[in-house]
Amino acid sequence: MISAPEATNYALTLAVSVGEQLRIRFLFRSDELERADVDEFAVDLVTVLSAMAEADVATTGDLLQMLPTGSHGKARQASAMRSQATYVAPSSQTELEVAAVWRELFGVEQISLDDNFFDLGGHSVLLVQAHSRLRAKLGIQLPIVALLQYPTIRSLARHLVGGADANGERVANAAIERAQRQRQAHSRQRSLAGGRITQ
Repeated sequence: MISAPEATNYALTLAVSVGEQLRIRFLFRSDELERADVDEFAVDLVTVLSAMAEADVATTGDLLQMLPTGSHGKARQASAMRSQATYVAPSSQTELEVAAVWRELFGVEQISLDDNFFDLGGHSVLLVQAHSRLRAKLGIQLPIVALLQYPTIRSLARHLVGGADANGERVANAAIERAQRQRQAHSRQRSLAGGRITQ
């Protein structure tokens, strides 16, 4: 059973409840995401979870191939629609390395420095693949949350070389603060729920 929405501090939150049935809820902010996109995420999640239950699926690449082409076709559409005037080419070595990984994952010839990974059609399976490939290609330890905090080639490259700009720092700090508020809210909910349980 999948349902949405309630409320969240994040653009998108996946809430899972385990009982007699697994209950999955997508909580999202309508000012940041369209309902149609969230519905698409839900369909993709069902596809991935079903595929994971199959014995013949071994890698994230196998899972990615099971998703409908529309789930990873946004990058091609964005690339085709973008005029040359808005394209900003990567220039530093780190930007070029990140761009190469993204181009390979999205199957496009060019991605602008300020294109957003998720606006291009990035989803959780692609995010895991990007994380793995960047760690291998760059030979670095990279927390996966960095890809969420720095969703453009420019911002991620700056983060990787230790020079995130003030806006990047604000985004990172805002994400950390949201996570802390969410943990506090969950703790309060657990405390309240625990207070209502009678033996």
